[in-house]
Amino acid sequence: MVITNDITLITFVPLTMMFLKCIGSRRVIFIIVMETIAANLGSIVTPMGNPHNIFLYSYYDMSLETFLSTIIPFAVFSFILIVITVLLLKDYKIDASITYTDKRPDKLKTAKYVILFIISILAVINVIDYVVCLLLVLIVLLLTDRSVFRKVDYSLLLTFVFFFIFSANIGSIEEINHYIVQTIEGRELATSILLSQVISNVPTAVMLAPFTSNGIGLLVGTNLGGLGTPIASLASLISYRLYTTLRRNEKIDYLKTFFVLNISFLLILIVFATIIM
Repeated sequence: MVITNDITLITFVPLTMMFLKCIGSRRVIFIIVMETIAANLGSIVTPMGNPHNIFLYSYYDMSLETFLSTIIPFAVFSFILIVITVLLLKDYKIDASITYTDKRPDKLKTAKYVILFIISILAVINVIDYVVCLLLVLIVLLLTDRSVFRKVDYSLLLTFVFFFIFSANIGSIEEINHYIVQTIEGRELATSILLSQVISNVPTAVMLAPFTSNGIGLLVGTNLGGLGTPIASLASLISYRLYTTLRRNEKIDYLKTFFVLNISFLLILIVFATIIM
């Protein structure tokens, strides 16, 4: 909800895998997939939780009250689903051996990133111009911590840049433009969920927004559409990439668990959406 679904998974997936290795857990794939689902559904609660929320919140000039009243029921129901799913697991004994160290964080570095994070949040809620925010972050990092630029997964970023280019251009073709208008009208929820499975939920929001005034349907559809296939959300791709980089021979096992859990959650939430909307 606060640091976005993508950053949450970049932080927690490696940490989780390291911890589960220490305790010899047999449920690594299940836990990583559930973390991904939790991140995708947790991020729907706030406008800055994920990129398409920021875009739709701004594009349709939504009030915070409208946004929250639409999303909170889905967030609460999703949280209940996650808790139930985890509680259904049977306990088993673990034998852990963990060594503790007294390594303290760099206070100055921590303060710097907290300040940059606050500036980024202020840009999201339009207190600070996003260009000013971008320049401040770039300048500070270039002067104090250039190494972070070497750690960026540029190939993943380029994948989504091309998704945006594709979605923007495909919508400018007159025949396709006409077809989209006819298809989406009154079906914003279903269309955005289905399209998200193919081109991801962020490009879907950007692509469909100009063709409908129903921002609420698009907001719910793209948030639920983050579940399903691994490319439905950038966060899901991040988890898959992080896990399979360390465990290359478990790609099929990961995808099997991913599809079973994601499709199950998606179908349940679609039924919930049809009831309350």
